[in-house]
Amino acid sequence: MDVGDDEKLRIWDINAKRSHQVISDELERWGQVTCVKWLPGISNNGEVLCFGTGRGLVLIYHWLKEAVCIYNKVEARNILTIEQNSFKELSNTSVLPFNEPVESMDYDKNKSRLALSSHTGKIKVFHLEKNGINYLP
Repeated sequence: MDVGDDEKLRIWDINAKRSHQVISDELERWGQVTCVKWLPGISNNGEVLCFGTGRGLVLIYHWLKEAVCIYNKVEARNILTIEQNSFKELSNTSVLPFNEPVESMDYDKNKSRLALSSHTGKIKVFHLEKNGINYLP
């Protein structure tokens, strides 16, 4: 994966040597993507990815494996199944004031806590749940 000032996060398929998915904000609210963290153990159904932005947001994306089946009524059977594997947004949370970047983050798998630091030195800790994050004062 790679990130940059273009406000996009690219997921690469190393074996195929090509970009698998580009995650971006079409409304340009994020600012640059400043840090990325895999969150192991959050989901039993796939990978979870968390990233911070230059505008104080933390986004959580979940890897979904979906299958689309095309059914033939005449033969009464599926004639084609297409897998569509991609990351889908699970949570988008403003954790810092606008234009205060999330500089770094780390994850405690045992207690489901995400710690992050800002460009100005603030440190915040959040509890991760299936539907997003909750601030721990």
